[in-house]
Amino acid sequence: MYHPPFIQPAMPTAILTQQVTDAQLNRYADLIYDRTGIRISAQKKTLLSNRLRRRLKATGIDCFDRYFEHLRKLQADHAEWDAFLQEITTHETFLFRDANQWDWFCNIFLTDIQAAARRGERGKSLRIWSAACSTGDEAYTIATCIADRLTNHREWKIEIVGTDIGVGALEHARKAEFAVRAMRLVSDSLRTRFFTRTGDVW
Repeated sequence: MYHPPFIQPAMPTAILTQQVTDAQLNRYADLIYDRTGIRISAQKKTLLSNRLRRRLKATGIDCFDRYFEHLRKLQADHAEWDAFLQEITTHETFLFRDANQWDWFCNIFLTDIQAAARRGERGKSLRIWSAACSTGDEAYTIATCIADRLTNHREWKIEIVGTDIGVGALEHARKAEFAVRAMRLVSDSLRTRFFTRTGDVW
């Protein structure tokens, strides 16, 4: 027997164009901070409005206030919270983003800790936390730098921890797959040594 697919009712045009009020912005900002520690400033009013409208369309909820009450009643690990946070957080990331920090990491930090280890001033262990790691580009950049610059790195106990509030982002990070755009700052020599291309991803 054929079962027709469920069709979401179209959102009224007014909902597709409306903005959150200042009061609604404050309520959402407080809820987001209480649940996640992320601060949403008044300057993010348009962004929040745009992203909320996407969730209204996806869930079929017809106004910002009802969606707020819906979120408020859900546990922080509910799938809708993850979908909502994926919408309102920034995921702009690629390997070797922000060149200055990688110059420091490779040419100063790694050089200094190797010298300290040779002098017996520290052990050969290194633990690095990549907070808000998104799809893992930063964490894998760290690993690439260590493998490239840390002499005899196999003699070291190395741990790289990547965390992110987005469950979907972490699942993507575990695959260690990067599109061509994410690889655009990786040198040819590093690509050859540490990455393998399969189709459209590395």
